[in-house]
Amino acid sequence: MKAEVYTRHDLIAYALIYAAMADYSISEKEKNFIIDRVGKNEFKKMLKVYNEDSDLEGLERIELLKDEFFPGEEGKEELLNLIEEVFKSDHSFDALENIVFRGIRKLL
Repeated sequence: MKAEVYTRHDLIAYALIYAAMADYSISEKEKNFIIDRVGKNEFKKMLKVYNEDSDLEGLERIELLKDEFFPGEEGKEELLNLIEEVFKSDHSFDALENIVFRGIRKLL
């Protein structure tokens, strides 16, 4: 993972993209949900970063930035709530998404 400067919005966008891609695609509803939270430019920027990362790098990026922008138990729950919302934004929270959500919960 490259040493770059990231913002809270970057982490939100990245984490939501990571979650939305749990089933290997971002639905239009998931995309709109993410854009509503962070804006179109932020979505595009972090989608590019996501596409350049491996799965391991993605998890490391979320774990590393979480403590800076979502510290403590309250921060963890806030980020997990956003991730859960993106999973539910297309009205399906399938088995694969549930597995990814549990993995992210353990990571954070």
